Parts: sequence; structure tokens; C-alpha cells
Amino acid sequence: MGPQLTPVPGKRRAMVGGLNPFKRNVLVEEILIQCALAEQHYGAVSALLADFDTRQSRYVWAHIHAFLTHMAMVSKMVSSPNAHRSPTARARGEALVSALNIDSSSVIFDRNARNNVEHLDERLDLWIESDSHTLLEVVLDNRSAFDFMTESRPMPGSTAFVRRVLIQDAMIFITQGRSGFEEIDLKAAASEISDLKSRANAFLTGDTSVERVRPGRIPF
Repeated sequence: MGPQLTPVPGKRRAMVGGLNPFKRNVLVEEILIQCALAEQHYGAVSALLADFDTRQSRYVWAHIHAFLTHMAMVSKMVSSPNAHRSPTARARGEALVSALNIDSSSVIFDRNARNNVEHLDERLDLWIESDSHTLLEVVLDNRSAFDFMTESRPMPGSTAFVRRVLIQDAMIFITQGRSGFEEIDLKAAASEISDLKSRANAFLTGDTSVERVRPGRIPF
């Protein structure tokens, strides 16, 4: 059983972003959970890359996909695609942005992560429609290696189509879409996720309007 959030009797239940403290704190805790899970998967990617025998393992892609999935969920919670037509979704996002002091320039608002997770099928369709006979799925040392692997070649079908590439020295994850190569800075994303997790934890610890009961040895 996970932590339970209980309104403290007698505490003033001020509305924040259209939500009372109890509902707001449940949302903040969900942000904490999603960030913690994303952080674990990023750590797993780093561990796999550090070992020559697992560096090219497909578990690298599995953990990157999982990291992006949890990051996408955080992004959706603070910036819902339904906010323009749903007052509840709009109130939820406003409450989280206010409670966690999320800057408008945060990478959390970038939709690259959620689009990457949600549109894998469309990227494969794009490859089917192309004349490329090669799918590129590899961890590369640096940008120069990527440029070499993806340069245009004169023979029809010989130019590689990028399914998944990780440039390890900069931790840049690249896929190919209709607009060309789509890049996600995993290092910057992981840093923001870690910071957001800390802010969520600090907010829940410091807020006294809702009592947070955590049975057992729960790590976050």
C-alpha cells in the first residue's frame, strides 16, 4: 500500500488553481511517483552504457522508452492537451505549475517526449514509405559518427533511416520523423526530472494542510 493523503481537520482548505489542497497534493504526489520512476530508468540506461557488453543491448532502448513514457506523463499532467476544452484539466495544470514553481521554459513543456512515445507507429510507416533498405538502431560515441552514418549516399535505398540512435557523449536520443531527425536531450530531461522530484517531495513534506501517511519503508 502506498502513501495515503488525508485532509487535516480544521485546516483552511484554500483553493489553488481551482483545486483544494487535498486534490492538489494527490496530483503533486503523482508527479513525484512519475519522476522517481523516470529517474530509475535513466539510471538503468547509464549502467548499461557503462558496460561494453551491454552498451548495444536493446535494454538500452527499453529503458529510454520507459524514461520518456514517465516524462510524457509528467508533461501531460502539467500541460494537458485537453486544457483548452476541459476546465478540470486546465485547473490541474495550473495547480501543479503553481505548487512546484515550474518555469515556462522547462523541458517538461516540450512535447517531444510524449510525441516520441505516442507516434512510433507513424515513424515506422514513414520508413515503409521511404526507399531506404537500412534501419539504424545503435549507440554511437559522438555526433561525428552519427553524421557519417546518416549522410546521403548516391545509390537508391542506401541512405539509412534512423529508428533509434543514442549519441552517448551528449546523451542525445534521435529518431526520424516526417520533419527529419527529432532529437531529445536526455541529460537535460533527466536533470529537470530530478529537480522536479525534489521539489515535489519538498512541497509534500512542507505542506501542513494535508497529512501524508507513509506506511512501511517507502523510498520517496
